[in-house]
Amino acid sequence: MTNAQQQWGNAVSGMNFTSSNYANANVIAYAGTRADFIEFARDFYNLNYQNNFAGLARFAPRVSAGTANFGGANRNIFQFANNSQSVMFVASTHANGTNRTSAQIRNTTLHELGHVMGYAGHSSSSTDVMGSSATSIQTLTPRDIGHLRQVYAQFRP
Repeated sequence: MTNAQQQWGNAVSGMNFTSSNYANANVIAYAGTRADFIEFARDFYNLNYQNNFAGLARFAPRVSAGTANFGGANRNIFQFANNSQSVMFVASTHANGTNRTSAQIRNTTLHELGHVMGYAGHSSSSTDVMGSSATSIQTLTPRDIGHLRQVYAQFRP
């Protein structure tokens, strides 16, 4: 989690990550086995995950804040509601029960934290951390950083 916080924090100026008690946190992160992941998705979000997802991010309630053009495409921009919580979960095991490597867990954590910070959807490039499938990419790309900076620029004077 520290690696993901540092990378995203360095990408967006003014981003501050602090530890807090559960009730006051804007982002809640969970980790556990694949079985824990499936149970978590079912019990908390009424989702039935049976395929090989490595992580899950659920946005806090949000409201539309307009659109922005990124990479030649107009994208919807959302703002999180005040005092809301986003949740992420990272599975420590594969669907077959074998342990995921620390690098795989670190990469998934980096990807899912991007979602809970406001990166909606996925990059069309498989070489980005925010691509749609698991990768070995361990560092945010200029495209990952640029997209989130553009989202955050909508809310700064």
